[in-house]
Amino acid sequence: MLTRWGAAKVDESGVEAVVEGTPNARRLYEKCGFRTTIEEMRLDVSDEFADRRKPELVFLQRQVGVQGRP
Repeated sequence: MLTRWGAAKVDESGVEAVVEGTPNARRLYEKCGFRTTIEEMRLDVSDEFADRRKPELVFLQRQVGVQGRP
């Protein structure tokens, strides 16, 4: 519901929206009219953090007035 609300605000404002999310959330965003622009973001971190788990992220964009899919 929050994603739909945000998509409606995008339309009201007349601006496009960009979000980053996990691969698991991708379908939710696509249902609200977002389209994937970056499939996989790889993070380049310093040696200090190299051994830590890095998040998997996708970036999605939504144009004004784009309808989602059911």
